[in-house]
Amino acid sequence: EAARLYRRAAEQGHPLGQFNLAGFHESGTGGLPQDNREAAHLYHLAAKLGFAKAQLNLAVHHARGKGGLPRDDREAARLFRPAAEQGHADAQFNLGVFIDEGRGGLPQDDAEAARLYRLAVEKGFAEAQAGACRRTWARLLAISASQLSRAMLCPSSNWAGSSSGRRLWAGRYLPRRERP
Repeated sequence: EAARLYRRAAEQGHPLGQFNLAGFHESGTGGLPQDNREAAHLYHLAAKLGFAKAQLNLAVHHARGKGGLPRDDREAARLFRPAAEQGHADAQFNLGVFIDEGRGGLPQDDAEAARLYRLAVEKGFAEAQAGACRRTWARLLAISASQLSRAMLCPSSNWAGSSSGRRLWAGRYLPRRERP
């Protein structure tokens, strides 16, 4: 029943109906088959109407090359920005990551990335808290935050098991300038 009502609202141009129907298509719920192309299309319609959650989800589709869309970091960055400006914490975090890493044609800017992470943290967005922490440790280690992420998250990496990694996780890592 919900899918039918969302479809009706979507057909009438209501962004919330478009967004919710897209979610049903993306997850294959509400009696609808999973269809990422239709989800991307519906997110696009709602995003054009300025619906922040749709802008975010469409940006993620572009960033991942999902729903038949080509992987396109520039388009993802373009879509993250208005959602972030509307105060969506997830979009603020993702735009912060793009700026932190200089992705999507955006210039790398530590101050702006930190500002966006901070905005998302203030809204209680847990991943942003991890992102802000990652940036802090990266500065202490004098490496980029993306290098730290790869070292910490890559299963083939030996970094986390190294003596530096163990000191970091045990809270005993001292920046080079503070070592005896």
